[in-house]
Amino acid sequence: ALKAGARSRIFSEIGRTPGFGKLVVGDKRVIAPSHGLDAGLFDGNYFAPYIDRAWNAYTSKDLKVTTNRGTFTGRVSGNQFTFRGPAQFSIAKPSTRDVLFCHGALQAPNDGLR
Repeated sequence: ALKAGARSRIFSEIGRTPGFGKLVVGDKRVIAPSHGLDAGLFDGNYFAPYIDRAWNAYTSKDLKVTTNRGTFTGRVSGNQFTFRGPAQFSIAKPSTRDVLFCHGALQAPNDGLR
């Protein structure tokens, strides 16, 4: 159970968070950012600056990811983040929609590379 006043505090904090205010629907609910995209309640480019920073960072250095299949080493070249290791695969630069829905650039066939 929530503490007294917790729901209103949560709604208030979300409402004050830059970019998230329109997702608060009165005192009834908070819409998920992914569902707010098509309704015009959430910025379709919200994650673009972060994605750009990450993309730029890994054009000049490697990202190593260790999974139960082994270690993959990736680097960005152009619009592709290419990983080599136990298998090779590339991921296109994702959009905010891709991030929120794990769709587009972030969907299968990469799911099989766990």
